Amino acid sequence: MGRFLLRRIARGAFTMFLLTLIVYGGLALLPGDPIRALFGPRRPDPVIYQAVRDQFNLNEPWIVQFGLFLRDLLSGDLGHSFPGDLRGQTRVGPAVRDLLDPAIPVTARLILPVLAIQIVAGVFAGAFSAAYRKRPAGTAVYAISVAVLGIPVVVLAYFLQTSFGYQLNWLPVAGLTEWPSYILPVTSLSLGTTALVILMTRSQLHDVLRLPFIKAAAARGIKTRRLVGVHAMKVSLGPVVTLVAANLGQLITGLIIVETIFAIPGVGSMLYRAIFVRDRALLIGLLMATTAFVIVANIVAEAAHMLLDPRTQNEPQEN
Repeated sequence: MGRFLLRRIARGAFTMFLLTLIVYGGLALLPGDPIRALFGPRRPDPVIYQAVRDQFNLNEPWIVQFGLFLRDLLSGDLGHSFPGDLRGQTRVGPAVRDLLDPAIPVTARLILPVLAIQIVAGVFAGAFSAAYRKRPAGTAVYAISVAVLGIPVVVLAYFLQTSFGYQLNWLPVAGLTEWPSYILPVTSLSLGTTALVILMTRSQLHDVLRLPFIKAAAARGIKTRRLVGVHAMKVSLGPVVTLVAANLGQLITGLIIVETIFAIPGVGSMLYRAIFVRDRALLIGLLMATTAFVIVANIVAEAAHMLLDPRTQNEPQEN
């Protein structure tokens, strides 16, 4: 297990470095001047314009800029965001760390209920559908999951906001304050991903229920509910947990959409704004935070898979 963790941590660190290099280089090589765009339609003051370019090392080749960024990063400095208003100002914007500190808890309060719904409701509904796959109720759960899985997050978010927020005026349509304000964004994020967990759990249980040890247990008179919920579920949970972790990238993509639509001041909406204005330091800081979260979650999921299914511990590990 120790060697496994070391390999995964080293691979995760290399992934973050490669992602940072690609994003930094890609943004630097895009046509246009991001500092000029900050001034809008008005003509920029030459002194302020040049001062801001110097502060962000934009007059250097992009590979030199990247080296300077890595130097600051190794010392714990994530850099500064672009200034929001350049009229008469020559200072840089707020520190990226100061922007991340309040945004990460907001996003965490949104993601944690989504993950809980995926794991609890997804596994329970998937197990129900597998246990009663030949009955109308089990077939209905399967059909609904397939239908929901095909709905894009942006369509679902706008539909819920328009229907239950603006038209019926039942729920808040912006921000995260009291618990009712969580219902629409959490539902928008969790429906599609939970449907995927349901289908995965159903498929895994369907295969495990065909194994000889399950048939032997059934021959001894063990009821279907216990066969599915205890004997088969322990073997099936490993791949399901791995799927939830592997699907975090798609969840982050949905987070950008949902936080933007519902005006939630979290990592997702901030990431959208950083992409829009090509704010490299802020964008890379946000990507590093989300990538680290995904990498750690995948390491935990793989370790959990190994503990849940002892057969994986005997499989040869890749180098």
